[in-house]
Amino acid sequence: MMPYVIQYLVGLRTSTGDRLVQLEMANIYVPAVPPGMTITFTSGPIVGDYCYIGYEANFGPEMVPHAFDFTWDQFGSKAFDGNVSQWPINNSINGLLFITANEPSRGTLTNNSEVAQYYELFSWFVSIKNKQSYDQVMDAIYRLGNSTYQEEFYNQANSLLHQMSMVPRDPVTG
Repeated sequence: MMPYVIQYLVGLRTSTGDRLVQLEMANIYVPAVPPGMTITFTSGPIVGDYCYIGYEANFGPEMVPHAFDFTWDQFGSKAFDGNVSQWPINNSINGLLFITANEPSRGTLTNNSEVAQYYELFSWFVSIKNKQSYDQVMDAIYRLGNSTYQEEFYNQANSLLHQMSMVPRDPVTG
């Protein structure tokens, strides 16, 4: 499920009516990872994009459970570290992951089986194209009102602001 804060960001518009953020999706597909092989990959904004905010990832449904160990880290902490069992294949990995050119997301994948294995990872994110849009997104989050109904939304927004500014913030209140 798309977090409330991402739903909010997707609805933001510039003064000319353009979206401040764009919905994006990426897919990593390796048809046959040889036995014992470790693959390392880095994902960051493509040329021309300022930053990404990841919110969901799924492993491919046809993957063999327990064939891979997978580590995914960001800002020096591990978002996922373990064996790709049936649970992460069947369920989404949700959260907010702020990705810039200076702080890309990194993954390491090792095939533990004795045969070549299929690997696939889907990820969903929004892209912010430039610094001006980034500043407008931060300003829009700062200006949010407050209600009991939207408490989770504000907590997500505050977490995202913290990651975007890399400065600890107090919870957003009205």
